[in-house]
Amino acid sequence: MFLITGFNNWGKTRMLFDLFGVGAFRRDRLYPFGGKQFMVVPKSNDDLGFKGYKDEVEKRVKELRDVGLRPKYIASAFCPTRETSNDSIQLLHDLYGSDQIEMLLLEHKWCLHAKLQLPVVERFYANEPNLTMHRVRQRQHRPKLAHVVSTVQALLP
Repeated sequence: MFLITGFNNWGKTRMLFDLFGVGAFRRDRLYPFGGKQFMVVPKSNDDLGFKGYKDEVEKRVKELRDVGLRPKYIASAFCPTRETSNDSIQLLHDLYGSDQIEMLLLEHKWCLHAKLQLPVVERFYANEPNLTMHRVRQRQHRPKLAHVVSTVQALLP
């Protein structure tokens, strides 16, 4: 599980489009990257809310299984929400249980007008034993994408 992480309108979905080289993600197919096949969830929990995001992930898994595909790898846009109505830690527990989660923290918003407070986010998730955080500190999209590509490739078996 790879989570491209930032807040609303942060550039997470664009990062997924560029990572997989497509402009849209269908629910009934997998997308290749690094010799592996990924289910991709382009909208995050800040777009869809807690229930909406959970439903979207579950629908995508079901639709893939309906056509005989079983996603082993998932890439998704994700927001480190803390409010009770959209608790991202509970969402991770509900959807991914004890699966290994690789969270790629996009430090800078695409327009450079905002910055993720990395120490705050890292403290928030510090007690999650199956979650590893990776800082993506590049400011511009191309170097940021190159860093995400190399990080994901290095983490794949």
